[in-house]
Parts: sequence; structure tokens; C-alpha cells
Amino acid sequence: MTYRETNFLNEWDWDLFVTLTFRGRHNHKYAENEFVEWVRSIYVEDQIRVAIAGVIYSTKTQTHIHVGMIPVNIDIIDAIAIVDSLGGIWENRWRHGISSVELVMDREKAARYIQSHMSTFSPDAWDFVYYNKRLLWKLRSKAEPKACRGD
Repeated sequence: MTYRETNFLNEWDWDLFVTLTFRGRHNHKYAENEFVEWVRSIYVEDQIRVAIAGVIYSTKTQTHIHVGMIPVNIDIIDAIAIVDSLGGIWENRWRHGISSVELVMDREKAARYIQSHMSTFSPDAWDFVYYNKRLLWKLRSKAEPKACRGD
């Protein structure tokens, strides 16, 4: 992941940072479908609408998803409450491996974490992953880049 692509993830004011892992390696279509099912459960079970962007990548042994999340029908104080009250519930809904839902204190640090994690583990395949893309684009805090991988 290049500096330009990392900057792309900095274009939103993320409230939450989510890490989802799979036991073993899976193709990205399967992983993305399972991710979407997990995100839909947040809306169906908790009535929280979210916009998400991040990356899905695979190493030789495992598939990972790292995303920034913006709950759009709540405010930042409620984002803190979400981590406290629902973070563990959301993590437990992920049945494929380790999961983590954390409050974002510094969006640039979150994007750099993704970049450094990918550099450390040298994925052989990766791409951007989105959820609620139309809303996500409305929430951008910077001008849209000319072109970006995954669009």
C-alpha cells in the first residue's frame, strides 16, 4: 500500500477502527461477503447505520480486514458508548477469527497502522473494501483524488 493509498484512507473522520481476521486464507470474494454480512448485522440487530472504508488483504496463511467506520446516526459521544457497550457484542458476532472494535483517536495513525501492518506481513493480494459507499463519499473530509485503486 503506497503513501497515496494511505492518504486516501485519511479522507474520512473515522470514529471506529475495526480489525477482522479469518482462521486461514480465503478468497477475497468470500471474505468480503462475510464482512458485509457482519456489517449488516450491526444495522439489523442494533439499528446503527455505518459507512466503512478500508482494506482486505491476504498473506500466505491468513486473510485480514482493517477498516475505518463512521456510525452515521449517532454522535461521537455515542461512539464512545458503542465501544463500551456494543464493541464486545460486535466482536463476538465475527465468527471467523479474531476481531477488534476500537475508538479512533487519530485517523492518520489508524491509516498508518494499516500501511505498516501490510508492509510487515507482505500480502500477496489486497484491495479496498467499502460499505455504504454512496454515504461514505458524502462524508469525505477532503477533495476526491483523481483515481484510486479499488474504485
